[in-house]
Amino acid sequence: MNAITINLNDTNIPPYLKRKLSLLEIHTTDDLLNFLSVRLDTYVNSSTEEILNLFTSRLCLLKETKPLDLRFGRTSKHHIGKLIDLHKSKVCEAMFVSFHRQASDTPDNMGGDIEDVLEASDSLNTDLLVPVETLFLKCMPTSNNLSVVAVEDVILDLEDELLEVFSAECISDIEPFDRDRLTLEMLERSDWPSDMPIYVSSEFAAAYPQIVTQLVRKAVLVLKGI
Repeated sequence: MNAITINLNDTNIPPYLKRKLSLLEIHTTDDLLNFLSVRLDTYVNSSTEEILNLFTSRLCLLKETKPLDLRFGRTSKHHIGKLIDLHKSKVCEAMFVSFHRQASDTPDNMGGDIEDVLEASDSLNTDLLVPVETLFLKCMPTSNNLSVVAVEDVILDLEDELLEVFSAECISDIEPFDRDRLTLEMLERSDWPSDMPIYVSSEFAAAYPQIVTQLVRKAVLVLKGI
């Protein structure tokens, strides 16, 4: 079996859900990818919510051609979402192990030329395997091909909802304690709050540790600086 494949029998997915998925001939994460008809890089680089929506769409299409009486409610989708997150983490781990091995081997094979090391790393297309739910904590990505958003901008995107809740015209009209409390609650209720990886500076991490904790909990991959 593929090294980055997860067998459903090796997970804590409930038996009733395994039976449902087996009716769709889904016994492993490879089977799930085949069912979704999606490339691995697209799968990893899409949010879990998007993948679940795709799963629902594929199921609806299948029901139009086969007499299937299968329903996947909120609890079932929650378990499938956890499986997807676990699989994304496993894919990323395998990708970074491969990257480290190739980069480490290159100096011996190529006479230690740093340009050859960089060329080998570029050939891995690691940007395509960085999940949306990636947190760059106190470190910045160096690739020009990878888009990230600063956590401050993510918080700014929540301002409209904050203004509506407090019936305020300006964010400065809201007491800082109330603003920070509700922002934290909104992050707790939401999934990954961005459509791209998030960067958190050392200054923000020191000032808002509770927000960072929530983001770490929701991230599939956390890359932390020293």
